[in-house]
Order: sequence, then C-alpha cells, then structure tokens
Amino acid sequence: MDKDQLTKDNTELKDQIQGSRTNQQKMQRKRLWIILVTVALVAITLVTTFQFNRQNRELNENKAALRASYESLDSMHTLYEDRIQEIEALNGQSEELYRAKVQLESELDQIAEILYLLDGRQLPMREGQSLTMEGEEQDPESKYSPEQRKDMIDNALSSLKYKLVESQKRLKGYEQLLVVKDEEILKLKTVNEGLLVENQELKTKQNDMEANFKSLNQEKEKISEKLELAQKLRAKSIVVEGLNKRDKVYENPFRLRQLDFLRATIVLDINEVANVQGHQVYFRLIDGDGQLIMDPDGTSGEFKVKDELMVYSLHQEILFDNTGQTISFLLPNKEIFEKGEYKAEFYIDDYSIGTVPFRVR
Repeated sequence: MDKDQLTKDNTELKDQIQGSRTNQQKMQRKRLWIILVTVALVAITLVTTFQFNRQNRELNENKAALRASYESLDSMHTLYEDRIQEIEALNGQSEELYRAKVQLESELDQIAEILYLLDGRQLPMREGQSLTMEGEEQDPESKYSPEQRKDMIDNALSSLKYKLVESQKRLKGYEQLLVVKDEEILKLKTVNEGLLVENQELKTKQNDMEANFKSLNQEKEKISEKLELAQKLRAKSIVVEGLNKRDKVYENPFRLRQLDFLRATIVLDINEVANVQGHQVYFRLIDGDGQLIMDPDGTSGEFKVKDELMVYSLHQEILFDNTGQTISFLLPNKEIFEKGEYKAEFYIDDYSIGTVPFRVR
C-alpha cells in the first residue's frame, strides 16, 4: 500500500509540475503577444503621426501659397479698378479690362471659399462680397459634422495644388493685360495732352477771333455813329428877318412897330452821304424869360429830342433832295412880341441845327 501510494503521489506531483510549466508557457506567450501588439500600435501611431505632420505641413505651405496668391490677385483687382477709372476719365475703351476684372473677382471668390473651408474662418472680403448667405453661420464646424468637414477638406485639398498653378498662370495673364493697358493709358494721355494743347490753341484762336470780332463791331459802331452823324442835315445859313405888311424886310434888330411878321429862312447844306428822304423841321421861338412863344394860329405841337419832350412854335415836313433847298417859317405878330431879347431855335427830326438870337426894340 505504501508503495502504491508513493507512486500515486509521485504521479500527482509530476502532473502538478507539468501543469505549472504549461501555465507559465501560456503566460509568456500572452505577454509576448501583448508586447508585439503594443509595438505594432506604437509603430502605426508613429507612422500615422509622421504622415499627419507631413500632410499638415504640406497643407499649411499650400495654404500660405494660396493665400499669397489671393493677396496678389486682390492687389491686382485694386489696380484694375484704378486703371478702369483712369481709362474712362481719358475717354478710352475699358470693356476688356472690365471683363477681366469680373473674371478676377470670380477667381478671388473661388480661392476665398477654399481657404474658408481649410481654415474654418472667413477671409476679409472685398466691399459688398461675402462667402456666407445672410443668416448663415460663420463657423463651418457649427454647420457640418466632423466627417462632412473632413470630406470637404479632402475635396478642397485635391484641387489645392491645381488651383495654385492656375492662379499663378492667371496672375501672370492679369499682369500682362495690365502692362498692355498701361501702355494704352500712356498713349491716351499723350493723345489727350495733344488734344489739350490743340484745344488750348483753338481757344486762343477763338479768343483772338472774338477779340477781333469785338473790335470790328466796335469799329463798325464807330463807323455807324460817324455815318449817322455825317448823314445829319446841316444848315448852311439861318437868317431871321422882320417883315411889315408891305413885305419890306428889316434886319436884326427890329423895331416893334415895323414887325408885322417874323420870317426865318434856312438854307440846307449839301450832304453827299445823306439819303433822299422825308424829314421833320421844327422852329421854336423863345422870349427873354425862356418861355416858348406859340403860334397864335394854334399850329404848335410836341416833338422829342433825345427822349425829352419839347414844344415847337412852327413845324414843316420836307423831302430832302440834296439840292441846297431853302426852308422858310413865317410867324405873324399878333401882339406876341414885346421889346426885348429873343432867340430862334431850329431842329430837324430830333437834333438841333442852330440857334439865332435877335432883339426887338
């Protein structure tokens, strides 16, 4: 019994030792797997981190380059606006430059949208422009889920390099167009300067012509005045005489008892420039007190001399024929004369042709 029991105990001890070794081997294999998995995870993390950092660095570089392109295009847009205003001020054609400006604005909006998605913030936009509609959130994270934003960024990144190349090409094209338009502006300025000089010369000539025309008009007015003055009729002689009832003539001075009639005789001078036409001749008799003596037969009336209304004693209408014709006035003395000084005034139309003083004794 003791031998069998001992054999049994040895067998159990061997089984225990064998089981313990098996458990130790399992634990060692488990720890090995854990180590391998940990190393693999660390390696994957390192590789992923490296790739992420490289992608992020490349993304930042591309964003910086695209942002620089945006700023260059935006500066070009400002130059285009200035050139359009300058060309229009010079009366030039700005349609081509305006179409390029509209295309440039579209290019700027496209780049701004890409940068907006990449940065999650909006660029300072041109006046009147916005990337979001009214009432739309400015932060894209508040509108899109992380998965949606990742897809949007991936799509934006796929066209980022292409957009960079295209924007650089467009920028060169815009710069070349600007150079061409600067040359056109220079030509327009040259043409406008020439037109300005020509216009100034024309204005100078016009001023000279106006001055000459004014001088000619003044000279014409002077000639007209001289002609008008020359055309005025003049008296070659004016004689005032006294008559009695027997037509006996008495020279100045007259005796009151001899004065039955007062006769005034005018001989007109020859005037080669005066027209043959009708004229009004007026005779005014003024006493020593300056009072007008009117015709006792009631033929006196009014006339104007330089807009001044005057009264005449006698009046005749004649046809001037430039023959040295004689005009006579006969005023009866119907107790209108007294002893004293008198004067006889004579007018043709509206101007004086002479005054003759006389005395009655």
